[in-house]
Amino acid sequence: LPIRLLADTAQTPAPDALNFLVFGDWGRRGEPDQAEVAAQMAKAARIFGPKFVVSVGDNFYMNGVKDVHDSHWKESFEDVYADPALRVPWHCILGNHDYHEGGDCDAQIAYHKINPRWNMPARYYQQTHQIDAKTTTDFFYLDTTPILGAARWSRKPSPMPPRRPRPNSLRGSTPRSPHQRRTGNSSSVIT
Repeated sequence: LPIRLLADTAQTPAPDALNFLVFGDWGRRGEPDQAEVAAQMAKAARIFGPKFVVSVGDNFYMNGVKDVHDSHWKESFEDVYADPALRVPWHCILGNHDYHEGGDCDAQIAYHKINPRWNMPARYYQQTHQIDAKTTTDFFYLDTTPILGAARWSRKPSPMPPRRPRPNSLRGSTPRSPHQRRTGNSSSVIT
């Protein structure tokens, strides 16, 4: 990894900070690149003491998990992120590879019953975290894959939440997902 991405270059965090790790596109059955990233995450976790990890999708390459007993759980999650510094709650959301043929997204929701470190109570959820005695922050976990049309890979259609009218402040704006980027006056999807 480039030196600027190594955890050894991290600075000491503020003692009252809400520290957490965020990453995605990781479930590769413990391949060398995945193991190297996990080692750097563990180093960073020992420095920052994260309260949790946010996984932003594509949790299991190439085609998700088939059920809660799939060997992918052990090979890509439990064995790879086993360092004690990473044994914090993981708050996860689905990505398009979790939907690919053979992938059962409901298994990722149900896996919390097998391993309480894994948290995905639904395809869309919200959490509030305390920063200090007076301050909280909200995290919104949104499965954008169905919105982008990738649900065609799923054996089970993904239920969409009911649409709510946008507040006046958002009228005319375009919702964005982590899969989109702005290029000039138009948006393009990154896959």
